[in-house]
Amino acid sequence: MTKYRRLREALLAQRVLDESDLVVPNPAEWDDIRLAHCASYVEAVANGTLTAESQRRIGFPWSPGMVERSRRSVGALDFLGRDGMATFVQSVVGAHPKVERVTKVEDLLPLLQVRVA
Repeated sequence: MTKYRRLREALLAQRVLDESDLVVPNPAEWDDIRLAHCASYVEAVANGTLTAESQRRIGFPWSPGMVERSRRSVGALDFLGRDGMATFVQSVVGAHPKVERVTKVEDLLPLLQVRVA
């Protein structure tokens, strides 16, 4: 997970960001995470009992740091809220996304596809 630390350091060193621009979000609550994932998966993540196959699908080996990073990533989305997230995505990709609540996994992929003119 050093890539996130290195990215932060590079952005600060190049003066793209100032330390005051950065906010450490609160970790998402486990109950909120259970709204998107089944309870058994959340418990496996929390307790470090993910199968090798689950870790392969996530793309990271399990560690307490992986859990913390994941919870804070979700917490950042909560911090930004729908309007803030839409504004952030627009500033990065130049397109205005429609932010929706996803209730089924199969509905997520179209929301992640962005077309830039």
